[in-house]
Amino acid sequence: MQLSHVISDLVLALVALGVWVSIAMKLPRLRIWPWGFFLVPVALAALSGAARFADLHPSMQAYSSFFQQFASTAGAIGLTLAVFLSLSESKAETQRTFMPIVVVICLAVGIVLFLLAKQFQLKGVFELLPLVAMIVVLGMGLWQIAIGPKNSYRLRGLSVVTAVLLSAAAMVSLQKLQTPTNIDAYHYLLAVSLVAFGLSVENPKRSAS
Repeated sequence: MQLSHVISDLVLALVALGVWVSIAMKLPRLRIWPWGFFLVPVALAALSGAARFADLHPSMQAYSSFFQQFASTAGAIGLTLAVFLSLSESKAETQRTFMPIVVVICLAVGIVLFLLAKQFQLKGVFELLPLVAMIVVLGMGLWQIAIGPKNSYRLRGLSVVTAVLLSAAAMVSLQKLQTPTNIDAYHYLLAVSLVAFGLSVENPKRSAS
């Protein structure tokens, strides 16, 4: 058993689920789905990762990899869509014209990409799509900071930018730090980034008041 990895994975799972529940309490059902496509597989990957590090069952490695890949494809598209919807709350016309069918299509495309990448072992999709998504999300956050009509909107853009930078720091720590704790650093930095993403979500009723 690798206790520190078990603990950090469990922390990440609890934070991911906690952020999703917090978001679910603020938003209408349709807008919860994009966040769920990202946060839920992250939580499930972390839970199965904790089980793997606890040596509960050899199959946990496969489960963890499955959910990580789902989060890297369908989840990446879901996150991009979720952040767009969150940061465009102030634009009433955008919200009126952003029909539910568009949300469904975007999430369906994410699922298809995941299935195709999984079936044909397209590792580049799992590696490049999250990078592209984070660049797009970073751009949306910076744009919101630059043109946000109110300080509250600029702060939400800042939350998105902070979340992306923390996610990037998590990846760097995982790939570059040659220490036994690099996995723990990755888990904790990613958990904090999820909290920052959660802070970018505003209750529509509150923002309208």
